[in-house]
Amino acid sequence: MSVIPATAEDCEALAKTVWGEARGEDWPGQVQIAHVVINRLKSGKWFGGGSITEVCRKPFQFSCWNEGDPNRAKMEHLTLDDPFYQRAMCAALTVIQGLAPQIGEGATHYYRDGTPIPDWAVGKPRAFAIGHHIFFSGIA
Repeated sequence: MSVIPATAEDCEALAKTVWGEARGEDWPGQVQIAHVVINRLKSGKWFGGGSITEVCRKPFQFSCWNEGDPNRAKMEHLTLDDPFYQRAMCAALTVIQGLAPQIGEGATHYYRDGTPIPDWAVGKPRAFAIGHHIFFSGIA
């Protein structure tokens, strides 16, 4: 595993994404959400981007960044006084530093179990599930 080049803005965006998408998950679930962002960054596909921040904030990719999502307003006021944000920041930094292994073959997508199956997931094989999220690899 190698270190991913990241700015302070990237670290914050990844930590907020982990917080917004998986703050109720255990450590392994939060780490895998962070890996999805990094896998997208490395993918070169349309859902990727030129930086961690760009991947996190790409419209309609991570619901916590969508206009009108209740998490977005909360994320704007997060500080490291919040223990859930502290944990999300630790997961983000651990993945950026290449210190947390990922499960499976580089998942680039997931959805929360118990929510409607997204169109992109219909008929696709699941890579793995952890916590309340179902992860997928090989999405075009």
